Amino acid sequence: MTTLLAVLACTAEPDFVVPEGLEALEDNLATLPADGSETLDVVSGQADDYAWVHAMGYVHAPIEDVWAALQDTDVVMDRRAITSWSRVDDTNADYDVSFTLHHVVEDIITVEYDLEWRESLLLITPEEGEEVVACRYEKVDGTELIALIVGSLLLHKVDEQTTSLELVEHMAAPQDPEDRMVRYVEDLHLDMVAFVNGDDLPDYPEEE
Repeated sequence: MTTLLAVLACTAEPDFVVPEGLEALEDNLATLPADGSETLDVVSGQADDYAWVHAMGYVHAPIEDVWAALQDTDVVMDRRAITSWSRVDDTNADYDVSFTLHHVVEDIITVEYDLEWRESLLLITPEEGEEVVACRYEKVDGTELIALIVGSLLLHKVDEQTTSLELVEHMAAPQDPEDRMVRYVEDLHLDMVAFVNGDDLPDYPEEE
């Protein structure tokens, strides 16, 4: 297959069609760093029945390396909150990459839920080497305490050594989901940078 994955929404109308199931959730209110630095701009808020977070930033690495990071369980996992997890690959044949992560959270009670990740590569203008990776992740099974987790992610090839990312996530869950979502997207960016540089992933304190 030659499709691609992404998790972010564009601020302008895209000049390409994203495959069904990988669409951005909504327009992204964050902005890319004007100086091109390897940083992340994050905006968050509350809708009527869910919390939301938008993020945009850069990773100073080729898009294929950044995409590889988004296929790594430890990179995409919320390691602050999850006690243990398992993975099943190739759970959706419609996309270049798909996998389902089973999460176990042990707190006052034990909570379990599954997130499905779907990712594909889009060649926008092959003659110019323009590439986009589109991705969606969402809760597909598990505890009713978490009513909603869904995210869209978009990677753009800026040049041979720079990739931009745009992310949108919605969550409806107890215990301040907005704060948790902001921490997650910031951790995800740090993990992606560490992964592409061949460094150990950062250690994060457990959530209280």
